[in-house]
Amino acid sequence: MRRLPTLIAGLVMAALVLQVIPGSAATDVILRRTSGNVGYRVAPASPLITVTGEQTVADDSYAFTGPSSLATVVFPDSSLVRLGADTEVQIGAFKQGVEGSGSTIKVGSRGGAVRLQIRHPAGAKSNYNFDTSILNMAVRGTTALLADGPEGDVITCLQCTAGDAVVTIGGSKYAVLTGQTLIATPNGRVVVNATTDNVLTQFQKSGLPTTLGPDDASAGPPPPAANGGLYAGVAAAVIAGVAIATSSKSSSASGPATNVTPTPSPTSSPSNYGPVTLTPSSVAISSTSRTATVVAAQTGNTTNTFIPSSPNVVCPSGGNAAVAVSGSNVTITWLTAPSVQTCTAQINGQGGLSATISISMSP
Repeated sequence: MRRLPTLIAGLVMAALVLQVIPGSAATDVILRRTSGNVGYRVAPASPLITVTGEQTVADDSYAFTGPSSLATVVFPDSSLVRLGADTEVQIGAFKQGVEGSGSTIKVGSRGGAVRLQIRHPAGAKSNYNFDTSILNMAVRGTTALLADGPEGDVITCLQCTAGDAVVTIGGSKYAVLTGQTLIATPNGRVVVNATTDNVLTQFQKSGLPTTLGPDDASAGPPPPAANGGLYAGVAAAVIAGVAIATSSKSSSASGPATNVTPTPSPTSSPSNYGPVTLTPSSVAISSTSRTATVVAAQTGNTTNTFIPSSPNVVCPSGGNAAVAVSGSNVTITWLTAPSVQTCTAQINGQGGLSATISISMSP
């Protein structure tokens, strides 16, 4: 019985220490695996640490999802950032202040698709920022979808009131509201239009819910991801579907624009796409010519245009082959003259479909 007062005294002392010394859990950021392969790195060159359940991640860590994989980043203020398939983000330090809590999330070099549910801060400003190589988006009280790929960025607002989602591109600001989709391309084109079913479908293929529900962050079971490529899963169909180049509501990122009035834009592309085929299905490149041409075709793709596939070339010892796509012509160039070598290139079509071609070379 003597030990009981000692135990109680110890517990009281521990409680007092916790009151004096703030707990680190108050600012912990959690990476939660939902399905598939999920992991993180503390630095770009650090080993990949696999996450099988939940894991506290340090400031500036890089979170990853593999093909057909999903994860959620949980912030201390209950804000959630859900990662779609094949996505990389860098998570900045979580900050708390009189103007609200927040963090900076950078979409990494692999690109990806995310669904963000950000709580309204107490103050007038937002500390949450989402950065890509093209744009910055400051958000508060926002439920939105963001995709980043080689052909541009796509932002779709599911629940955004005035001032909740402000996108900065090339010094100009664009306000995006509920039911609107902003698309920005690397060459400076920006368009804001009414969100279409085609846009939402492509986000769903990345595994991200596109409807609001009581718990919002888990509104309905997501469908499986399609082929893992962002452009094949989101940006290809979105940018082709809303026809940026011909939209009457397009505006240069350098032009003065604070908000663009959305109008529905008809799609000139078919809504259904069939498989991608390549002729030939494999090529052998000689060390003399170093170049071969493949013709791509896709059922339902009336223009037979395919996106650049060089980021999806996989070689055993690195990027020895380059792929350039112009319309349906796919040009493959071997950049070096190694010993027997084999590569695989992915040719991405519309509607989340793709095909692979084997590339080989002998001395």
